[in-house]
Amino acid sequence: MTHKAPHRHADTGHGRNMEAHGSIRLADALNKKVLSDSGREIGKISDIRIDPDSLEVAGISVKRGILARDMFVARRYIQSLGDQGAILKITPVTQYKGMKVFDLHGKEVGSVKEVRAVGSTNNAVSLVVDRGITRKKLVIDKSDVMAIGESVLLNKGIESITD
Repeated sequence: MTHKAPHRHADTGHGRNMEAHGSIRLADALNKKVLSDSGREIGKISDIRIDPDSLEVAGISVKRGILARDMFVARRYIQSLGDQGAILKITPVTQYKGMKVFDLHGKEVGSVKEVRAVGSTNNAVSLVVDRGITRKKLVIDKSDVMAIGESVLLNKGIESITD
């Protein structure tokens, strides 16, 4: 009959295991919420990627729902990661869709219908704005955007964009 030694946590050399140093179990973070820098829920953590050379977190995979494409968020865009989920340093451009767009004077222009980005990066180059069924869609260059938060604020009046 063979005896197996009881499982023990890895020792750091100081008589304490890694849990005492504030580390988390990756499995505890899976399926937890991912929030943007503004607190808006982006999706849930579906995977945590580890760099094989440094053994550090490379980033997280985010499941965004049945109809939305999953996305990868690199470590440099993650503010915090824990057993409660992740908070990002950014708002992914995919979250702009549906936001209301206002010009410099506070006049509502429409809502974001599409975000045109460089490949699959978070670098938006323009926004396609739906202005209603009676008006033509409007393409807004990123240089015409002053701020993005709960809505998109343009740095000029709508009349100077549509001319």
